[in-house]
This record gives sequence, C-alpha cells and structure tokens, in this order.
Amino acid sequence: MTPRSAPRIRVLYVQPGDAFGGTERQAATVMPLLAAHGVDVVPLVGPGETIVEWLRARGLRDVVYSADFPENLPSARGLAFLGVPLHYVRARARIAHTIAHLVREHGIDLVYASLPFAWASATETCRRLGVPIVWRAGGPQLYAGALGHIVFAPWARRNPPDLVVCSSTVVRETFTPLVPAPLAIALNGVDLDEFRPAPSNSSNPGAPEADLTVGLAARLVAAKGIDDVLQLAARMVGGARQVRFVIAGDGPRRAEYERRARAVGAHRNVTFLGYVHDMHAFYAGCDVLVLPSRAEGCPNVLLEAMATGRAVVAYDIPGIREIVGKGVAAVLVKSGDIDALHTEVARLCQDPAARRAVSTAGLARIRECFDARVATERIARLLRAVVHPPSSSCRSVVGGRRAVKPGPAW
Repeated sequence: MTPRSAPRIRVLYVQPGDAFGGTERQAATVMPLLAAHGVDVVPLVGPGETIVEWLRARGLRDVVYSADFPENLPSARGLAFLGVPLHYVRARARIAHTIAHLVREHGIDLVYASLPFAWASATETCRRLGVPIVWRAGGPQLYAGALGHIVFAPWARRNPPDLVVCSSTVVRETFTPLVPAPLAIALNGVDLDEFRPAPSNSSNPGAPEADLTVGLAARLVAAKGIDDVLQLAARMVGGARQVRFVIAGDGPRRAEYERRARAVGAHRNVTFLGYVHDMHAFYAGCDVLVLPSRAEGCPNVLLEAMATGRAVVAYDIPGIREIVGKGVAAVLVKSGDIDALHTEVARLCQDPAARRAVSTAGLARIRECFDARVATERIARLLRAVVHPPSSSCRSVVGGRRAVKPGPAW
C-alpha cells in the first residue's frame, strides 16, 4: 500500500487492442488495482469493446473508448506504425491528438503506453507536453531479430521513454540493446479471486462426450504453435481413452488452421471455440493445458491455467521457464519436439496422480510469485518513481526532458 503522505498520481493508460487476449486481460486486471497504490487511472482503449465491459464491471468509470485505434492490431505489433501504410499514419495522428486532449483535461502526470502503436502515438506528444512516458513491453519475439535492430531501434533512439516496464527477464534482455532508457521487470500477475482452483469436470462445451479434455488458449497465429497442437491431436485420435482438444481464441488465420486440422485428421477430435468470455469455466473443463508457444514474455494463459489448478505441458522457452521456476509447476519439453509433447500429454492423460502433482505444484508457484496485487504494487511503485523520482535516480537534461537512471527504485 502507498503511504498516506505520498501524493497520488494520475496516469493515462493507453491500451490498444481489437481483441481481448493476454495483453488486454493483463491491463484489465492491473488498472482497477492501481488505485489502492496511489495511482488513479484513466484508460484509453479500443478498437475492441470487450475491455471496456471488463473495466466498468470492475469499478472504473473514466474509461475512454476510441474507435480511432486501428483494427487488426497483431499487424501493429509488427511495427506497422513505422511503415508506410496511410491507415496507421492517420490513426496515429488521431490517437496522438486524443492523448494530448486527455492529458490536459484530466491533469495527467504520466502516460503508460502498452504496445508499439501506443508508444508511437504517445511518446512525441508527451515530450511536447512535458509529461513522462513509460512503455509497457510484454513480448520479445518481434524485436529480437533484424526488424528490431534495423527498424525499431533507430526510432527508439530518437524517441526514448523515461522507463520501459518489461513483463519478464527475456523481454528486458531483448529491449536492452534497442532502447536507450532504464528497463525494469514487473512480472504479470493473475487475479487469484477470479482464477481459483476448480475440480476438473471435463464439461467443456467443445468436448461433452470426451473422457479427457486437452485445452489450448491462444491467438491463432503461428508463434503460438497451433500446428503443433493439431499434429498432437491427430496422434491421439482413436486411443483407449477418448481425448478431445478444445482451442479457445481467434485470429485472422482461424480458417486456415481449421483446414489444416482436416488435412492431418485432427478435425475428428479438435474443436475451435473462438473467443471465450468465461475463461475460468474453460480451464475448469480441461484436464490438461498445452502451451507450445515459440516465444513468450510472461503468458497470461499459463498463469491462469496454473491458478485454476490445471496441469500444463509447455515448450521450454525463457518466458515460460521464468514462470515455472526450477520445480515441477509445469511439464516442460524442448521447443518444437512434437514427440516429447505427445509423450508428456499422453502420460498426464493416463495418470491422474501425475496430473494432481503437477497442478498442485503449479498452484503453489502462482500463489507464491504471481498474485496480481503484488504485481500491481510493483508497477505502481515504478510509475510513482518516474513522476516523483528519488534524487539519486533522476537528473535533468537539455530540453527539460527527465532522464531516469537505473537505480534501486527499478
């Protein structure tokens, strides 16, 4: 909690998103909790409307919705804001104007911008108005290669933020050579009141007749390993116990993945559910969760599945490894190893005791390290330190821009 003597700050939280995936769910979890730590939030969201419903249901009234955010934001995460498309240029100008208006109207002390489109729309505006800007970085995959170094880094050097808040160690390592600004880690958290242990009942609407249900929740894009799950499902058709796969999530490639499911024979035991509103019920209807992502920052779905008491089999990549730790909170296999993925999923399906052991360890790990209230307190402390920096962590530079140096506060 924030000491009573500490002044409150007012933050404009810019969260684009046409869908309601992990990034948006994390924002919707954190925003209402920040008030308890001296941070009053004005959310600016769009073009998707689901996040508005979530925020208002959780008590936030100053939610600003804008249809000016571009749709198909997975493309915007690919740094489209630095390219030629006129659609993004116009959208960026409109959102920048909205940000400037809200900063003045609400007396904003700091802008907290999530995803590259928000960074591009907010950073120059904040510099012009003399308001600090903090970026929220959640995923490493689009910045680790040539695109990050050749396209993104030159722009970031000209438009650095006061701080980058990274969702995991691998995200911080990815952004360190790209952005000339302090970087801090604030791991994602899960609402333990909403995502609580539930007995497995295999009552998922996509698999009412199955003996066991294996679930995947993800955007339907290549990086999430959808093809690997389809191959896995095809291998498990016709076993001694009927195993059904249910996939929660949507994306521009859904029709393509449905065709691939038919091509490999997985259509017989795979159901694509599309967007699922009640994710707690989805997890409760699964016996095992798979997460075969090729790259992750701090995946929400893993936190939620473990908090709900589900046994998880995932690829052993840095963002997932940091959540799981050194214990047996989830079963990790080599990335891309379909044979190992099949072996471990089949083992957990056949062995209830093994499922219970993994799920129990996972739940304990989440309760110890990933409570959203703790994560939010960390974010609030970082934001407040940018607005009211300790004398040892901040200095003024030419042009009046505040530059924050890494120190104990980060």
